[in-house]
Amino acid sequence: MTSNTEAIRAPGLQPGSEHTATTGHGKGLGEESLAPQQTRIMGKWSYLLAWFGGCVSIGTFAMGSSIVGTLNLLQATVAIAVGCFVIGIALAINGAAGYKYGIPFVVQARSAFGFAGTKFPGLVRAVPAIVWYGFQSWVGAGALNAVSASLFGFDNLVFWFIVFQFLQIGLSVLGFQGIKWLENIGSGFILVSLTYMFFSVIDKYGDVITERLVNIE
Repeated sequence: MTSNTEAIRAPGLQPGSEHTATTGHGKGLGEESLAPQQTRIMGKWSYLLAWFGGCVSIGTFAMGSSIVGTLNLLQATVAIAVGCFVIGIALAINGAAGYKYGIPFVVQARSAFGFAGTKFPGLVRAVPAIVWYGFQSWVGAGALNAVSASLFGFDNLVFWFIVFQFLQIGLSVLGFQGIKWLENIGSGFILVSLTYMFFSVIDKYGDVITERLVNIE
């Protein structure tokens, strides 16, 4: 993980072209630009943690739960791993230019669609993003509401939905700096939580899982 004062040279740039990643040099905190960027906010470990955090989502859990029972645990794990690997390869190829040259998707798409045509892939990307944002915002608000109701007896889903929106707006204002540190901290917390949940479930329901999910044909 890189700090705000660490110089990071983008792949493909000439030696000596490093820019210090501070708010006074290059792209500052919360600033976004379509121009190629020499200042890199995300390091290798930050990318790894971001990918890990992205894999732990409602969609992943829904996909896993939909096939466990039809397939046994080993078959389901292999199927999910193959699917994630194929998607990962596609995403890596699609993002190669952005990683190498420091350009966002909109600029990268211009080489194939032109300046005017870029609006089409942008729209195709934006519509499902809006739908998914709304869905996951409601799920996130539901999680906050469940915790609040359990710990404090305060049950108001609409209130937590509004609070969750402000939290996300604040994160978006910070840009990738905010996303980086949220992923770095959140992914570690998720990893510890999942490890605890895994061993707790195995300890309590290990025999049932073996009988009903592992040994099914």
